[in-house]
Amino acid sequence: MSAYSSLQLQNKIALTTLETIANHQIGNKPLPIEQFDLTPSDIKITAEGEKLVVKAGLKGAFSGNITIKAIPKYNTKTKDIDFKDMELNLDGKGLKSQGIAMFASDKILEELQKAIKIPIKIIVENINAQIKNNEIQPGLLLKSSIIDYNVDGISISPKSLNFQLNADVITTVEVKDESKEA
Repeated sequence: MSAYSSLQLQNKIALTTLETIANHQIGNKPLPIEQFDLTPSDIKITAEGEKLVVKAGLKGAFSGNITIKAIPKYNTKTKDIDFKDMELNLDGKGLKSQGIAMFASDKILEELQKAIKIPIKIIVENINAQIKNNEIQPGLLLKSSIIDYNVDGISISPKSLNFQLNADVITTVEVKDESKEA
């Protein structure tokens, strides 16, 4: 017997967790900005009102610090959390870096807006792994799978990124005849 269900899950991702992920994924690795060799390090993420604030050191063609402030927004096409109203501040050390900050900030901001995302698919895959097969009682197996999802109600608290995950789920109940297995 199969059923179609909807789940609404409240999610809180600690800003320290986002920091850990960012440092693992892009820390000490060149950013995908064609004209510039920029490598972030020591990424810190905090909250400022409705914006996430990302601060990091930069090495490479630009030497100094970067601060990005942006409002998280769900992208229905990519099913990721992207960022709108992104602000970029480059604080360059030395004349070369100050020149890059002055003349290339718009190009760097444009490329960062394409690259910076919070992938929700990973969260959905993790939930699917947990709900895939569950024996509710001996001989009764509940199989579930998220087939579609969206995100709603994104907000930021001083310590976390919060959102509601709305998921469409197919659920199947399977009855095992244990007398035949013996």
